Amino acid sequence: MALRQDNLYGCLGLQVVRGSGSCRHVASFYKDVFDVLGLCNDKLYCNYNTDGRSDIANKTKARHVINIINYDGYYLGMDMINDYLFRFVDEFRMESMFKKNKIYIFNKPYMYILAEGLSYDEMINKLVLYRNNTYNNSLISFNDYMEIVRDTRENILRNEDILLDFNNERKNYIKRLIYK
Repeated sequence: MALRQDNLYGCLGLQVVRGSGSCRHVASFYKDVFDVLGLCNDKLYCNYNTDGRSDIANKTKARHVINIINYDGYYLGMDMINDYLFRFVDEFRMESMFKKNKIYIFNKPYMYILAEGLSYDEMINKLVLYRNNTYNNSLISFNDYMEIVRDTRENILRNEDILLDFNNERKNYIKRLIYK
């Protein structure tokens, strides 16, 4: 049976490999990579604003997806699209770290059930986990964060040839899968 492009619709991370995608595709891609590496990672469906008003945020649907990562036993939000790092204020709200103008993320936990297939109890357990992981900005210093960013960029540049080869191979592989 030939694999057609529409058969791959549910593989959100594949859109990134194909050279396109939005926040949900990028978050899914990183989730897949972290899962393979055995690293803690979740997707957080949310919306965001700059004034931190939950009354407005609570009236809108989830319009964005970020990744939840674990750093030294604490959960942080990483917006891979916009390059923001977030800390939990409570289980429903996060605020950006290391940026002059604060951005606030508002968790939409119903999406764990709708998009991820979690049960109600599993969703509640996630909320309790996030509530128990609120902390102040001193968990990671700006210098430590920037060192991680620099190391990551240097690794990417050092492996640019491998990434270019991968990019060319993935194009050919996907064409063979889709147009077989």
